[in-house]
Amino acid sequence: MDNNILHTVQKLCAKENITITELERNLCFSVSSIRKWDKGDPAISKVVAIADYFNVSLDYITGRSKVKSTVENVLADKEMIKIQRLRTNLSTRDNQKMIDMMKIQFAEDFPDEDL
Repeated sequence: MDNNILHTVQKLCAKENITITELERNLCFSVSSIRKWDKGDPAISKVVAIADYFNVSLDYITGRSKVKSTVENVLADKEMIKIQRLRTNLSTRDNQKMIDMMKIQFAEDFPDEDL
């Protein structure tokens, strides 16, 4: 039974201001099919459809990662690529300084994130 997936889907719905019922309707799922996931594992095709709908990774939906972005999203973001290149050229100490500065700068903007 995977309450983790159900919980993640509920959070995504809340963030997008839609109900589980609306999500089911939008994805042509049967009524209450998502809520039944508290009693059994969902079909992978359903989980993939939800990940695609919210444009998040399967690892995020299943709780294997806190990172929502898909690989395609990250690779399409030129600024993220620049930051990653910068990080690879920094010493371990300077890399940690950069991370610490980002945590300070953005902690208030992302209170629910584990920065």
